[in-house]
Amino acid sequence: ARDWARVILENEAHPYRNDFAAFKKALDTLYLDRNLKHQARDKLSHLKQTKSAATYSVEFQQIIAPLNLNDNAKHLLFYLGLKDTIKDALATVGEEETFYPLVDQVIAIDQRQHQRRMEEKKSSPAKPHETPKSGGKKPAAQTQ
Repeated sequence: ARDWARVILENEAHPYRNDFAAFKKALDTLYLDRNLKHQARDKLSHLKQTKSAATYSVEFQQIIAPLNLNDNAKHLLFYLGLKDTIKDALATVGEEETFYPLVDQVIAIDQRQHQRRMEEKKSSPAKPHETPKSGGKKPAAQTQ
């Protein structure tokens, strides 16, 4: 790798010094995992929101990074992996039209839903302890 870079550094007329796109393509050819895109597509096809929306959005963005997806594709694929409760909320409030605003919206909805579940747990009455029907006395042992 150093020899490859040294040739570029030492030759001021080297084409890669004036063409970043060609330089990046050459670097990708040398170092990029050839299966990276295939692996990313495979991971993406199995990705579903199972935890918080924030965690899901981080995982999603890490996976799609090598795929060069446009905004519409990101939006659609992100939406498809969401929990049904989030999708239901989006149907009620209206869904953002572009990817990054959708991510922000989904995280806000998810956080509010989580907050609401915590409120419900606090406000639900504690279940009374059951007492034995016999008044707490054990039945007498029978002797023969």
